[in-house]
Amino acid sequence: GNTNKTHSTIIYYIRIAMLYCVLVPARNAPTKRPVGLYSHANRLASRVLLADRGTLADLSDVQFQNRSSSSLSVPSLFPTLGKLSPDEQKLVVTAANHYCKALRLTPTYVYEIGRDRDSQFLCENGEYVEDADEHLLYYTIRNMFKLAPNCRELQQEIGRACATLSHFYFMPTAKELTDSVLTAILSERGAPDSQHVLTLSLSWCSNISGECLENLAPYVSNSLQTLRLKGISQIPTAQFCALVSHCNQLLHLSMPHLMSSNASLAPQCISKHCHLLQSLEFGIMPTHKDDFGLLAGTCSRLTALDLYYCHGLDSTVIEHFLASCQKLCKLRLPCLLQSVIRKSSQREDIFLHSGSKERDSTESNLLLPQISAAAWRPGGCRNNARLASEDKSRTYNDEVIQRWAKFYAYTLKGLEELDMSGYSSLSSSAVTLLLSPLSRNLKVLHLENAKHMTDRCLTKLAPQFPSLVTLNLSHCVNVGDASLCLVAKHCTALRILNVALTKIGNKAIQL
Repeated sequence: GNTNKTHSTIIYYIRIAMLYCVLVPARNAPTKRPVGLYSHANRLASRVLLADRGTLADLSDVQFQNRSSSSLSVPSLFPTLGKLSPDEQKLVVTAANHYCKALRLTPTYVYEIGRDRDSQFLCENGEYVEDADEHLLYYTIRNMFKLAPNCRELQQEIGRACATLSHFYFMPTAKELTDSVLTAILSERGAPDSQHVLTLSLSWCSNISGECLENLAPYVSNSLQTLRLKGISQIPTAQFCALVSHCNQLLHLSMPHLMSSNASLAPQCISKHCHLLQSLEFGIMPTHKDDFGLLAGTCSRLTALDLYYCHGLDSTVIEHFLASCQKLCKLRLPCLLQSVIRKSSQREDIFLHSGSKERDSTESNLLLPQISAAAWRPGGCRNNARLASEDKSRTYNDEVIQRWAKFYAYTLKGLEELDMSGYSSLSSSAVTLLLSPLSRNLKVLHLENAKHMTDRCLTKLAPQFPSLVTLNLSHCVNVGDASLCLVAKHCTALRILNVALTKIGNKAIQL
């Protein structure tokens, strides 16, 4: 009997508690969960952003800069939404308000841009990949970035949410990031808990202008350690130099494509202000021997050097880097593949016809290809890509390689990654001589289009690199089944192997 009475009492009090929860609402409780707000805003935004009319990233916010969204009507809030119907305009406004409210409740939702996933949005040759496996993680952030250029309040909320971040990796949102959004993120850092900007990755962010970077330079001065501008071609050299001159603490720099007449100022500026650099990656640019030689002498701390797009770089400049940078672990030599040179020429053709403000009457003469053994500067000449590749490969001949192996063996010994794609004129003995000083710690080796590479050469080299993880032998037409068997036997750590267009057959692959 006592058990039944206790049970009835418990049920009685539970019913009272349930009735109290229904009749008395919780104070200061949000009407919707933050995740629900984000999801609902995504649904509203996608009904307009994914329409055939295009995205909203290019719409202006002239009438909205100094006004509050709560007192604005739809036409004044988004003055350039004439393409959209009234119902779609209301959807856009509602979605922007939902994003603002959600960011106030859960600002950590935008912290995905603080995680380095840039490598997952790059293919093997360094080009941008939009449909990467991780793109769904940035779906909400991309929608916010599309709406933010038209909503000042949303820009401010994004800036406040990012105030505690010190690392920014915008490459997954490269197509959506604009000047106004980037300015809001970097300029809204006056809060006590705001952090200094240590990393700024803007690779392939084609909507960012040089003027924006120049204006934001004071916000990253004396703190920025990593700057990535890979794949950008519309930044003028003067504005790039204005940004770099404020960043005297830079450790890692990935340069944009600089194809104007004064592009030689960039190496001079780097050598003057960036003495702590540990990794340096060049884009497409005119390669003046003196400028690069000066840079090689001042950047002695380099551990990673990428010259992949410096097709016209003279071999003596490489020797300057090998002599000065004795701590090198990663070295990508100028690529001499016809396909890469042709793509660089096409990009410069686009630049020459884009009406750039920096271009003058002498610039086109500087950028046209000079097919000579002394120097080749890529330009708008597709038919001469093969001639340029062959001509430049002759400057990196056996004699040059023998000199490298003899005088710079100490630097080569420390390499963990080496890329020398397109060096078709080198003999197998020269390749063997160059690779002999390399240590057993070598992990990545690219020998694409080494036409004179043979099975006999690989017989000597395969046992030397047991730690090899990536090996590219594509277009090595004299490599056969024996080479693959030796690589499989000695390179047990191998994960990536490219043997396209070689003599290797199905039997060796099965073995």
